[in-house]
Amino acid sequence: MCCTVPGIDQADVQKQSNRPCRHCGSGCGIYDARPGVCRDFFCAWRKFAAWDDTWRPDRCGVFARIETLPDTGELALHLMLIERPAEIAASPWFLERMAALAAAEVPVYLGLPGPPGCLPVRVRLTREALILALQRNAIPELLKNAIAFMQAQPVKPHVLSHSGNDLTGP
Repeated sequence: MCCTVPGIDQADVQKQSNRPCRHCGSGCGIYDARPGVCRDFFCAWRKFAAWDDTWRPDRCGVFARIETLPDTGELALHLMLIERPAEIAASPWFLERMAALAAAEVPVYLGLPGPPGCLPVRVRLTREALILALQRNAIPELLKNAIAFMQAQPVKPHVLSHSGNDLTGP
């Protein structure tokens, strides 16, 4: 999923979002010589020891990554629902994780991928909203409303500002 879902727009590497890297097949075709951006990236599933194989992105349909909030510099979790968003958001394992994140007051972004070559749509679930939903046992409703909101948003093309090393595959 890390070779397909995110877009990369750096001087040395470019790749459209939600399209596979041209080196991606049954693994990375240039693994030993892969670019630094690929070498240094680990999704949240790989970073959190408490997240078992149920959180492996290609199995669960959630691409989770850690981000730094631009306004405060604190860490946030971005949960991209890459397939079956309503089903995932209603599943017990996902609701359990959302309740744990709310209880720990972790900032969360919920996202949906755009079509190939388009940016994802995302919404920030504030700590206050998550805590209130947890207290009212309303996390499923909060997620359902967030997904409906995102699905109603227009998608935007992922326009790369760099050029010269596009790794986007067909």
